[in-house]
Amino acid sequence: MTAEDQADLHFVPYPPIERLAVIGDRRTAAMVAADGPVCWACLPRFDATPVFGAILDLKKGGYWRLGPEDRDFGEQGYVDGTAVLTTRWTTPEAVLELIECMLWPEDEREPGLAARRVIVRRLRCVSGERRVVHRIEPWEDFRTTAAILEEGGALRVSMRGFDLGLWSSHNPEVGPDGTEAHLVTALGSGEEIWTVLDSAEEARHWSIDTARVALDATVAWWKAWSGKLRCGGSRADEVRRAAMVVHLCTYAPTGALVAAPTTSLPERVPGTYNYDYRYCWIRDGSLTVSLLAQLGDTRPVSRFLDFVAARLRPDTDDKSKMPLQVLYRIDGGAKTPKDERSDISGYRDCQPVQMGNAVYQMHEIDGFGFLADCIHRFVEAGGTLEDRHWEVMRRLADFIAENWAEKDAGTWELMPSQDFTATKVMNWVALDRAIAVAERTGRQAPARWAQSRERVREDVLEHGWSEKAGAFRQRYDSDALDGTALLIPLMGFLPPGDPKVRATVERIDKVLRLNGLVHRFVPEKTPGRPDQPMGDREGAFLMCTMWLAEAWQMLGEPEKAKRALERAEACRGTNRLFSEAGDARNSPGLLGNMPLLFTEAAYARAALAVG
Repeated sequence: MTAEDQADLHFVPYPPIERLAVIGDRRTAAMVAADGPVCWACLPRFDATPVFGAILDLKKGGYWRLGPEDRDFGEQGYVDGTAVLTTRWTTPEAVLELIECMLWPEDEREPGLAARRVIVRRLRCVSGERRVVHRIEPWEDFRTTAAILEEGGALRVSMRGFDLGLWSSHNPEVGPDGTEAHLVTALGSGEEIWTVLDSAEEARHWSIDTARVALDATVAWWKAWSGKLRCGGSRADEVRRAAMVVHLCTYAPTGALVAAPTTSLPERVPGTYNYDYRYCWIRDGSLTVSLLAQLGDTRPVSRFLDFVAARLRPDTDDKSKMPLQVLYRIDGGAKTPKDERSDISGYRDCQPVQMGNAVYQMHEIDGFGFLADCIHRFVEAGGTLEDRHWEVMRRLADFIAENWAEKDAGTWELMPSQDFTATKVMNWVALDRAIAVAERTGRQAPARWAQSRERVREDVLEHGWSEKAGAFRQRYDSDALDGTALLIPLMGFLPPGDPKVRATVERIDKVLRLNGLVHRFVPEKTPGRPDQPMGDREGAFLMCTMWLAEAWQMLGEPEKAKRALERAEACRGTNRLFSEAGDARNSPGLLGNMPLLFTEAAYARAALAVG
C-alpha cells in the first residue's frame, strides 16, 4: 500500500507495538491501538479466525475505530486494579476518554453466556468539544468482507461462519457497498457514545443503562480478583498489572495459557522472524501461571495442571518418548500445523505471516524443568497436589532421569539439537523439584531421581563451564554465551555467591547487553543463526534483561539490578505492557508479539526481587 493510500486510512497505519494495548474475556482478546481502533481480534477464541486484523494488513485486515476524527495517539492505561482499558486524548481545546473491556471474564459463566464474546466501549468528552469518528469495517480471515445491514435498532455483521451485532447509542450509517459503517460527529463536554459488539441475536437488546451496568460489573470483578493478590514493594502495582495480563490470557474453559494473543508481530523491522504465539507452551504456561501462585492465587495453577495432566501420553515401556509435547492448542488439541500466508502483507510489510506453529513437533525437554518448578511453587504456596498432578511430576522425573543426557532444541528452539547448558540445568531443576515435592507431600521419590540429579550437576560443572569465555557456555564444546545461563542462580543450581555465577553474570552483562538490553546470544556464534551483528536480525528478548536484573539483585548489586529493570521499563508505552523484545538499535520501543506472558512473568519476578 502506497503512502497516498495510507493517507486515506481512518486509523494510524501500523502503530508502534508499544502503542498497542489488550482487552480480553479469558476466552479471546482484542488489541487496541492508541488512536482508538480494535486492530486485532479473533473470534470466538484466541487462536480462531481474525475478524479485525488491520495490524497485519491495512487494506483487508479489518478494524473497529472509536476516537477523535484526527488520527492522534492518546495515552493508554488501565483502570486501577483491572484489565479495563482507558485511552485519553488531551488537547488545549478538549479532553476525550475511551474506556473499554470484554465482559464476563469468570472461569465459569452463567447459563446462556458461554458462547458470547462481548466488547463494550464508551467514548466520553470530558471537557471542551471535539469531532469524533465511529467506524467499523470487519473482514473474515483477510479474505472476505462482511455484509453489514441495519436490523432492529442495531447493525448485523454477516460472515460465513457466524453473525455479529453492533449496537450504539449513536448508530453509524452503513456505507453504499454494505461492507462498512461510519459516523462522524462532535461531542461536547459530558456527551458520550456507547457501543457494544455482541452476537447478532443479542446486540439489539443493549442500551446505555445495560452497557454501563455491564462495564461497572467488569471493573468490579477485576478489582475483586486483583485485590486478593499479595503484591508488595515499590512496584506492587506493576506486579499486579503483570498478573492481570497473565490471567487475561488464560483460556478459562481449559486453564491453558496462550504465550501471546497475537501472531507475526516481527522481532525486527524489516524482518522475517514472525511467529504465531496463540498456543500453550508447557514452558511458558508453567513459568507464567506459577507467578499467580506466588502472589497467593493457586486456583489457576491447579486448572493449568489439570490441562497438562489430561495431555500426558500413555505410559509405555519406551522411556525415551517424551511424556508431553512442547505446545498444544488451547482446547487441548495436539496439532498446530504452520500455514504461511503470502496473501497478507504483514506488519509494516514483514513477511511471512504465520498461522499455526510447527514447534509442536520439536524435541525440547527444558520445558519440563519449568513445569516441575511450577508444581513446586504451587505446593509451596499451599496448593493441593492431586494425584493426577503428582502423576505429571512423576512422569517428568522418570523421563529426565532416563534421558537427561539427550540433545534437544533448547529454550530458544534452535536447530540442530545440541547439548545446551540451560537444558541440562533445567533437567537438574526437574529432578530437584520432584524430590522436594515428594518430601513435602509424603510421596515416594525413587533413588534414581537423586542419583540422576547428581550426575546432571557433575556434567554441567564439567562440560558447561568455559575457561576461555570465563562463564557458563551456551552449549557444550563451545565458548559462546547465552542469556539462559542466568537461570543457574535464578533456579538455584548454584548459589549466587559462587565465583562462577558472578563471572557468568558479569560476562553476560558485558557481551550480550546492547544499549542496556540483554540479547539472548551472539548470532555469529550460534548454530542455525545468520552471520549478522547482535541486534540486527532480532530485538533483545526482554526476559533476559529481567533475568539479569534479578541476578544482580541476588548478587548484592541493587543499583545494577535497578538500572537493568529500568532500561526494560523504558521500552514500554503508557499502557505498561511488555512484548517479546526490546529495540536496542533504535529509540526505546517494543518488538515481537504482544503482550508476551513469558516477559510479563519474568518482569513481575524481577520487580518483586528488586523492589
